[in-house]
Amino acid sequence: MNSSPVEPRLDPRFQTSIGEPGDTIKLNGRHGDRWYEMDFVNLATNTISRKYECSPYEYWKKKTNDNEGPMNLRQIRYSDVILMAAEAAYKTSDEPTARNYVNMVRTRARMSGDTGYPEDLTGPITFEDIVHERRLELAMEGHRFFDLIRWGLADEFISNTTLDVYPGFTVYFEVGKHEFFPIPLTEIQLSAGALEQYPPWQ
Repeated sequence: MNSSPVEPRLDPRFQTSIGEPGDTIKLNGRHGDRWYEMDFVNLATNTISRKYECSPYEYWKKKTNDNEGPMNLRQIRYSDVILMAAEAAYKTSDEPTARNYVNMVRTRARMSGDTGYPEDLTGPITFEDIVHERRLELAMEGHRFFDLIRWGLADEFISNTTLDVYPGFTVYFEVGKHEFFPIPLTEIQLSAGALEQYPPWQ
C-alpha cells in the first residue's frame, strides 16, 4: 500500500458502514422521538451493517406499510464501476489512470467527513491498493467474496478462519472446487445426461 495506515475510524466510510455496541439510532414515529442503543443480540461479530440507512424520521414519515419504506434498491453503484475501471487500467499497465480512478472514490469519501481522510494515493499504485479500496468502499455490500474469487485470493483470506457463532468450526476454501457452486442434481436429472457435474463436486 502506498498510503500510510491510519485509524480506521478516521475514514468517514467506517461509521456509515459499520455499527458497533454503544452506537445509538434515533427512532421517531410510533416509538416517539427518542434515541435507542443499537441491538446486537445474537450477533457474533458485535457489528451490524449501517449501509444505506435512511433516517428513522424519513422511514416513519414515508413508509406505506412495513414492506414499503423509502429505501431505494441499488443494483450497481458508480464507485463500483469506477473501481472496476481502476482494476482494468492497472491490469493494462495504465497506472496513472488506475490511481486517478481510486482517488476519485477517495475524494468523494473524504468530502463526506471532516477528518481529511482518506487521503489521495500518491506515487506508484499497487494491485493491493485497489483490493484495499474495494474492501473499504464496498464494505457490507456483498462484493467481497466474489472479488476474492476473481482475484484468486479466496484461499488466502478465507481458509482457516473461524466464526464465533459456530465455536470450533473452521472455514476452508478448496481451490479448484469452491469457485463454482455444484450443478443441482435435479437439473442434471432433468437434462437426461446432457449435463455433467463439475468433477470436484462429483
